[in-house]
Amino acid sequence: MTVCARGLLVESGNCLLIENRNREFGTWYVLPGGKQRRGERLDEAARREFREETGLPIVVGPLWHVWEFLPERHSHLRNKRPDQQLHAIFLVARQEARAAAPTPERPDTDQRSLAWLPVADLDPDSLYPSGLADHLREHVPMRAADAVYLGDLH
Repeated sequence: MTVCARGLLVESGNCLLIENRNREFGTWYVLPGGKQRRGERLDEAARREFREETGLPIVVGPLWHVWEFLPERHSHLRNKRPDQQLHAIFLVARQEARAAAPTPERPDTDQRSLAWLPVADLDPDSLYPSGLADHLREHVPMRAADAVYLGDLH
């Protein structure tokens, strides 16, 4: 199982997304984030991955939602055998209100650019996962989720 942490940054009705492109899948957008490292809390992973992919230092807020990726339920991936994934999505804000324009520090292999897309116009066919588009439209403006992230409890 792969555990990932992602950040949801919405400003003035626009969501910051990573534009990815490759020959097999074409162009698609994802929330900034990625794999949690061993010994790293989820909020730390979200902060690190967000900065690597966007160049923006952020403040990680409350856990917004969690989504799963179950490869066995996606027929087009049966022969590829990807890991089962759990994605924690946190509400995030810029650490500095007047921070410089986003510039990736360590972009992923398929990452091409950053895009501020209007939440109201998100296209499920180009967003991964596609079900996130409708969910985002239903939940903007953002409010802190009822879920609480407790980190590493002792």
